Amino acid sequence: MPSVTPEMPSADFVSSHDCCGQVRRKDCIDVVKRFKRRYVFEYEDPHFAGSRCPWHRQIRCRHGFIAPAGGTKLHGYGTGAAAKKLVDLAKKDDRFVITQGSSKEVGVNFDVEHIAPVATILKAKRR
Repeated sequence: MPSVTPEMPSADFVSSHDCCGQVRRKDCIDVVKRFKRRYVFEYEDPHFAGSRCPWHRQIRCRHGFIAPAGGTKLHGYGTGAAAKKLVDLAKKDDRFVITQGSSKEVGVNFDVEHIAPVATILKAKRR
């Protein structure tokens, strides 16, 4: 499958954030449509349960979560030992960028095509 970019729209993208009444943001990958046969999903906040807005859905992981970050990017958030592994991954591979961090928690952004190592580190819940 060819890489999807914002210039090449597909069913994986939404063009607005109006569905939940919040401010519009740039496009984001719909993790449910993209990975519905592979992972278990949850809402970032129970208040948004039932919303179809992709900004509020994320992949459930044992040591954090994976959520949309805009365009074809995803955001992986990990705690504890998984945070250290995410830092090590980002140091070895420049496709993973640390966006937030401390000694106990780390956030890393990456392209949707490179989800496998992050899902393994965070122990994404599989279907």
